[in-house]
Amino acid sequence: MSHPHGSPFRHKSVTVFILLISLALLVLFVFLIAKEAPGGRDELRDYEAAKRCPPASSGPADCLGTYEFTVAEVTIDERGRDHTYRAILTDAGGDEWKTYYTNPGPVLEHLDEGDRVTGTVWRGMLTEIEAEGASQETSQAPADMLARRLLTGIMVIPACLLIAGVCVWRLRSAGPATGMGLTLFLAMWWFIAGGVSPIMLGAWLGDSVEETDDVWMVALLWLALAALLTVMARLGLLVVRRMAAQAAAFDQKFNIADKNS
Repeated sequence: MSHPHGSPFRHKSVTVFILLISLALLVLFVFLIAKEAPGGRDELRDYEAAKRCPPASSGPADCLGTYEFTVAEVTIDERGRDHTYRAILTDAGGDEWKTYYTNPGPVLEHLDEGDRVTGTVWRGMLTEIEAEGASQETSQAPADMLARRLLTGIMVIPACLLIAGVCVWRLRSAGPATGMGLTLFLAMWWFIAGGVSPIMLGAWLGDSVEETDDVWMVALLWLALAALLTVMARLGLLVVRRMAAQAAAFDQKFNIADKNS
């Protein structure tokens, strides 16, 4: 059975190129995960274990310094795909601190120029602001980098493995089959599911994507989505094969009728 004319599997040279790209991505992300594995959580653990600085301390330190800041500027721009959440704060010495956030709340969206906030400084980085009993982390707050690498791996690695498998299948077969193209589309949907899973989980838990570091929960959600997509792809393959069989039967009947005439 021939493959759709738009399929990249029509030419084995293209198949080899796709295989090499998928293998390169696999190696890259395995390397990144292995690189973060030894110390990807160290900075976050140090931050969580840090104690408040004594009043007389100054300069970058491993303790948590608490200082008063004045809001000089607030930017909340949600136009387009890339949103900007920023605040420029000034300390008692007049120095400016540019801070960025992953979402507008719960503090940033309520700030105006001239407001006062309490900021937490750790190792020279402003990691959190607090106002009116609410607190919000800045983009400089330490994160679980290993978990974030694993979350990206959930999006990339299974899809690349599936694509690599399809390419090997194509190279070993005499000719492309209908299932190869559908499996390639399935891999693309697996990739999309990997990106959507932390967003869905974050919306459910009320967190931003950057705050959704529960790898196991994201992995379970991705498995559920991947299983659903696989079943849908399987049903689609059965429909395509049935339609192809009916078309072949019709052509055969038409050819027989044409010969008899």
